[in-house]
Parts: sequence; structure tokens; C-alpha cells
Amino acid sequence: MKTKRVALVGVTGYGGVHFHHLRALAEQGACELAAAAVVNPEHPDAAEPLAWLRAHDAAVYPSAEALFAAESGRIDLASLPVGIAAHETLVAAALEACADVLVEKPAAGCTAAVDRMIAAERAAAPRRVHVGFQHVWAPEVRRIREVLTAGSLGAPRRIVCTGIWPRGDSYYARNSWAAHLAAPDGTPVRDSPANNAFAHYLNLSLLFAGAHLGASPAEPLSVDGALYRARPGIETFDTCLVRFATSAGVPVTIAFSHAADVVVNPRIRVECERGAVRWTHEGPWEIVGSGGEVLASGVAKPPHEEMFRAVIAASGGSPEPAAADCTLAMARAQVLAIELLTEHLPVTTIAHSAFRRDDGQWIIPDVAAVFGRVFESGELRHPDWT
Repeated sequence: MKTKRVALVGVTGYGGVHFHHLRALAEQGACELAAAAVVNPEHPDAAEPLAWLRAHDAAVYPSAEALFAAESGRIDLASLPVGIAAHETLVAAALEACADVLVEKPAAGCTAAVDRMIAAERAAAPRRVHVGFQHVWAPEVRRIREVLTAGSLGAPRRIVCTGIWPRGDSYYARNSWAAHLAAPDGTPVRDSPANNAFAHYLNLSLLFAGAHLGASPAEPLSVDGALYRARPGIETFDTCLVRFATSAGVPVTIAFSHAADVVVNPRIRVECERGAVRWTHEGPWEIVGSGGEVLASGVAKPPHEEMFRAVIAASGGSPEPAAADCTLAMARAQVLAIELLTEHLPVTTIAHSAFRRDDGQWIIPDVAAVFGRVFESGELRHPDWT
């Protein structure tokens, strides 16, 4: 079996995460990290990747365009840890260069862009596009989906997902589109907690909601709830409490915030007719029966390596699809959810309940307690923050 040749676009920022995993797999002989586009070689974080790439005879290019032009027909997989606004353009370019693609989440900033990417993928068949919602490849997520699909717990009644990850000034200053609806060139990005840090868990919630009907996520149909802005000066929101009605008939409630002084890792509760599922990011998970008996349990571990291994194995014309893949069609549901909430819910500025700490962190004092009640009850209760 030939060694798959992988090209990486970007080695700093989140590109550093992709580089770390691809380097490890290359050193294990699972792939060849054959080429990389390094657009900012002067960046301090680029020094180590550049040294490794040169030491291993990988080709280094100043742009993605230069990489695809030089490596066309020689790449099995293009890894694209790039900003949302660049997804559509670079996915099309990678497909034209005869490569399969792993593009970061979310798939795009709007469903129209996802649909165009799906059309480009079909035209480039048998090449495939995978979306980097890495938790979809996690063993425990695959087990949960199998149980929900089999129906032994009955149909899901409702799903609740909450998470709190504080984010300060540097997070919002990290690029030109953070907390904006569009990039400077007008490309939709709709950046927010629900479309960036917590996008994974919204995606999982929709996936679990549709599992009893098949492999596809439930499609969001409508949304109600509230979006809040504790941090002044941002265009979108830093806190949300919303519920989606879905095509599977399973309501999905999400509560996410970056405006807090505590960390509460994302967690999902799936309430079923004859049991329940609880899952926590890098924490415990369990499947319980109607009497509360534990049917399966464990601890969720970082799934990046599972994703990279599966996608590499499925690239380069492999006749077998990646195990537990996250396709563009599957990732579209999360993009649609973001469209619905940003287009139909106004953002309410929190005028008196939030405050700024000296280090630049904005805080809603009772957000953890509010989210805790939402998670346990499943009820969408709105606090008096305004």
C-alpha cells in the first residue's frame, strides 16, 4: 500500500494543531507530510514547523495557490485549517488539484456556500471532502450513535447542550473576523460561540437528534430563545440560550457562553423514551436504561488522531469511505442552525448584569448557575440579565 501524501495549508494558529498531528502520523509512517503552505514564515510559531518540514524534504510554498499549482495531481489529501471565509475557495482549489480535503469546522459561513462546495465535490468525484468536527470520529460518540440508531432507548425526546469557556481580549483580537457576521471582504462567517468554540457540540447534538432516523443529523427548522452580548464592541454575541425545532421532532436546546470566570466543559444530555445519554467533553459519558442501569460508560478522550487516521486512510482514491465520516452534507445542519439563530434572533446587550475584569474578561456572574438549571431541567428559562 502506498504512503498517502498530505499537504497542509497553514502551520500557525489552529494550523499548528493540524501540523502536530500530521507530523506525529508522518513519523509513525502513517502518511507523508509532503508539502505545506506557510504564508507567515516570520511568525515565531512557524519556526519549529518550518525546521521540521525542511529537515524532512517537504516542499514549502508561500501560499495555498502556489502549493496547489505545483503539487496538482500529486496530493492525496489537503488539510485546510484556515479561516471560515477561505473554506469555499480553498476546498474548490484542492479538489481541482486532485486531492481529497479535510476542511476545518464549520463547513462555511452560510448554507449557500456549503451547497456550492457539495456541488464541487460531486463534480470532482471520487474525491471527497471531510469536515473537521473531530468528535464525530470519537469511539464513544460512535457507540452512542449506534445505540440511538438501534432504538433500544426509544426515540430521543429532547437534547440539551451547555458549555462555558471564558474568552478574553486576546481571543476577540485574534483575527479580522472574530465576533463578526462577515469577513472584511463580505464573505459570511457569523462568528460566535455557537459557530466556533462550541460548534462541535451543536453539531453533535443535531447528530444525536437524528440518529434514530438514520445516519444524518436532524435538520433545524426554527429557533426561539435569546442571544446576549456582555462584551461591548462585538457584532455578534458571546452568550446564547436557544432551542431549535428539528426535522426529527426532537427539540435541541443549547446554552453557550464566553462571558464567565469559570470553566464548565461542554456536556450533552439526550433524554430518550427508555433511558438517557450523558456526554462531557474530555470527561465522563454514560448510556443508561429506563431503570437507571448503566449500559455503557467511559471517559471521552481527545479524538483528533482518530479523525486524521481515518481521513488519511480514506484519501487518494480509496474505495472505502472514512469510518464515522463527517461529510459536507452532514455538517450543513450546523451551518443552517447558525443561519437561523443569527437571522431570526436579535442580540440583546446586557446593560447592568455583566462586568469587566482587569485582565479583559467579561463576566456574567450567575451564568454557570443559569446554565446548570437549563441542563438538568431541559427548560429554556431566560434570566433577567438585561
